[in-house]
Amino acid sequence: MRNFVIIFSFISAIDCTSVTWHVTNSSIQGVVEGLYAVTDIVGLDIKHMTLEPIAAMQALIPQHLRLLNLALVDVGAGTSDIAITKEGGVYNYGMIPTAGDEITEILVHKYLIDFNTADRIKQEITFKEKVEFEDIMGLPNIATRIEVEEAISPIVEVLAGLIAEKILEFNSGPPNAVFCVGGGSQVLGLTDKIAQKLDIIPQRVAVKQGAHVEDVVDEKKEIEGPQMVTPYGICMVAAKSSKSNFITIHFKGDTVKLFCNKTLKVLDILTNLGIEHMKFFPTRGKSLFFKIDNKRHQVRGIQGSPGQIFLNDKLSGIDSTIKNNDKLEVIYATEGEPAKGQISEFIYNKRNIIADNEKITLPLLFLNGDSISYDYWVQNNDEITSIDLVDIKSLNTYFGKEDLITIVNGEDVDENYVLQDDDAIIWEMQPLIEDKDVYVYKKEPIMPEKKIEKKIEEKIEEKIYEKIDEEQLLREYAIKELGVKADEIKLEIPSKRQPANGMETSITNKKINELATSSSIEKQINLMGQKPLNLIAVQVNGKIINMPAKKDLIFVNVFDHINFDLQNPQGSIKLKLNGKEANYTDILRNGDKIEIYWEK
Repeated sequence: MRNFVIIFSFISAIDCTSVTWHVTNSSIQGVVEGLYAVTDIVGLDIKHMTLEPIAAMQALIPQHLRLLNLALVDVGAGTSDIAITKEGGVYNYGMIPTAGDEITEILVHKYLIDFNTADRIKQEITFKEKVEFEDIMGLPNIATRIEVEEAISPIVEVLAGLIAEKILEFNSGPPNAVFCVGGGSQVLGLTDKIAQKLDIIPQRVAVKQGAHVEDVVDEKKEIEGPQMVTPYGICMVAAKSSKSNFITIHFKGDTVKLFCNKTLKVLDILTNLGIEHMKFFPTRGKSLFFKIDNKRHQVRGIQGSPGQIFLNDKLSGIDSTIKNNDKLEVIYATEGEPAKGQISEFIYNKRNIIADNEKITLPLLFLNGDSISYDYWVQNNDEITSIDLVDIKSLNTYFGKEDLITIVNGEDVDENYVLQDDDAIIWEMQPLIEDKDVYVYKKEPIMPEKKIEKKIEEKIEEKIYEKIDEEQLLREYAIKELGVKADEIKLEIPSKRQPANGMETSITNKKINELATSSSIEKQINLMGQKPLNLIAVQVNGKIINMPAKKDLIFVNVFDHINFDLQNPQGSIKLKLNGKEANYTDILRNGDKIEIYWEK
């Protein structure tokens, strides 16, 4: 049984290493799994595995010779394996996918023979002057050494060039000597051409025989050529190994067998299993980019959770040592949540004021021309603009209250008062101003309709008792509230109080209607002097609009005089003043041309 196992190990090792060189650029893991599948089928275990060039070097170049810079070339049938020794160890190794079969194919075509016959000619011609054979037609033929050498010389030149190129690549220069083994190394002219390509003397490139291998006694000596060096080396490596170079790992409930020729770390196992170690490092969520008043802002995403590695149910790291039959579990890192934030987090001069019992937060914020609140969640690539009303002047200008008295916290203040947090603001009408019998009143209502009706009633009653003419009062309050529909107002003096002149007075719908409808495009009241109100005319989307010519009239005041639905956006609002892009706070002048529209 012992002999059987040794023979099997010898054969499987040869097959394994041959295949391994073909897959060095793909997946060695697949090869190892394939070997395990085969041995499981026949009921055997793999105890040891090695590589062909390493095994050949073990047989031919013992440890005490590895201080020399030597190259070993194993020319087989399909591949040529190369290993380099330097400074006491194996410095580098690799392969080229060209070897003896390419030479055999040349002879197949030249002599019209089968592959096996051509291979026999290739081998025998190395020690014979001529070789007899029959072609596929059954005709006898003779191949001479000179004839064969001429036929294979081009492909030998190519093979020698590839071998020399790979040696120079691995060694960064020519070595001191080159040992050639394997059946293909006996090809006529190969060693001389390798020496020529490496620019070393021919005596430094030699073919080594099986008989040159130390520590091996072959009693039968049936095969002693260079093709026996690698098999001898495989046997020597297996014999000297006191322990298996495979370990078993339990990973996620599965059993995994891995090649082990050194102390393995968790990182080695993860690499062998095709798991990138970067999967254990957390990443941040996506960042948020936006602009406030053309200033770029970035909010970084939240950091994810790091991965975890458990070795035998204990928290471990990628540098922990792995032993046979260890249990390995992993939890991959996660990506963090994307960045988010409300606009209030990025406004640092925020103030709250109360204006006519309505809470207003300053600065005012706009997105694509639409007002937004401070609890708005900023979206990626938002471009937000702000209008900061710093003092009473800017506040009154923005809201169109320049003609009213501004009361802040119960006190009358001037336009230079700087607004503070929690300020309470009330607007009151200016007292009636008489100037050459012309009475001018503000058009826009400054309080709810019911309150206006009540105030008018109270004022009329009060003035009547002060012997003020009813017609004058009617004009006074009706014209002031032209924005209120005439047929919706009916004011009567309470009957419980009598006017000073003993007459009952009422303001009827008819009188209000007469006043409301008789106003011209300038909406003026002519009492005695027949002087008009001071107005300006602007063109909005092709239509002439008359507006009070108040001080610092700004663009946003236009919306008080046109029918433009801001509650249901139809895209991004576009503002233009005299053909150029405009802002809400741009000053308006008589004759300005204004365009307001949605851009989808």
